[in-house]
Amino acid sequence: MMALLGLCIIAVVGEGTLIKGLASGALGIMLSFVGYDPITSVLRYTFGLEYLWDGIPVVPALFGLLAIGEIMDLIIKEKPVAASQSAQASKKQVWDGVKVTFKNMSLVLRSSALGTFIGAIPGVGGTVAGFFAYMQAKQTCKNNENFGKGDVRGVIAPEAANDAKEGGALLPTLAFGIPGSSAMAVFLGALTLHGIDVGQDIFVANLDVVYMLILAMLGCHMVAAIIGLSVADKMALLTRIRPTLIGPVIFVVCLIGSFALRNNMGDVFVTVLFGLLGYEMRKFGFSRIALILGLLLGTMAERSFRQALMTATIWRFFTRPISLGLFLVILALFAFPYVQGYRRKRKKDI
Repeated sequence: MMALLGLCIIAVVGEGTLIKGLASGALGIMLSFVGYDPITSVLRYTFGLEYLWDGIPVVPALFGLLAIGEIMDLIIKEKPVAASQSAQASKKQVWDGVKVTFKNMSLVLRSSALGTFIGAIPGVGGTVAGFFAYMQAKQTCKNNENFGKGDVRGVIAPEAANDAKEGGALLPTLAFGIPGSSAMAVFLGALTLHGIDVGQDIFVANLDVVYMLILAMLGCHMVAAIIGLSVADKMALLTRIRPTLIGPVIFVVCLIGSFALRNNMGDVFVTVLFGLLGYEMRKFGFSRIALILGLLLGTMAERSFRQALMTATIWRFFTRPISLGLFLVILALFAFPYVQGYRRKRKKDI
């Protein structure tokens, strides 16, 4: 139900109409079915290709949908990202951005709390946290017409959630030995190599390590903030470069990054194919975010659904309080766009 809730949130409040959002999410779920069945280990929709046995790789798909698709759109439009070629980035503008962040402190706190909560759920990851934070900001902030068109609050929310999710992922890693993210899985292995047992014992026998980790996480965010503020005005110059000059460079970097992940040429082809798909989806107003979430959450939703059916009937979804509550939230989400449209219509009539 939680995975289904995530898909519905993106579909309802994402790009384009409700129908297009649902269609994009459904396509993502369909693509998540490629590869081994999570319960029976039967191969599905691989078309005889050994490359697809483990499913469609998420990172190359992300490169294609978000990076390559965006580059293609910029090159075709032949306009730089910055609204004005003559605009000059300055330290004052950087500090103005810092002030805006503090002015929206309630949004920062909400997004950070959301990022921490989602980060604590094993297997969900930071990508989901960023998308969720953006969508909640879009729906809860006033004067949200410019979201996706340059509103800085659309940057503040996902970045706050992205910074907070690692702290949330650290919680199940230390408390239960269940890594909250892929990075925490590597970190868990490092702790094991050093002979540190995670679980309840770490808060008794190695409490100093826990405090060190908290201080290290706080320190790395401070260092990242200092570096970011010092180079922000210079990095802003990249937005004024013509897409025809920087586009091919980014395109090649994305392809190199896709190949470097697993040294597999198949990942490069996936990036290119999803780049074409991302461009077409952007062109016709379909939600690329919904597709990504469908690809990310589809496997988890299917596995959890089928495991639940092995232990109980489908009615348990509607008799247990937590799953029933999530189901009611899903119904409310589907009703939300229609209620919002009705309110806007009444305001116009008034």
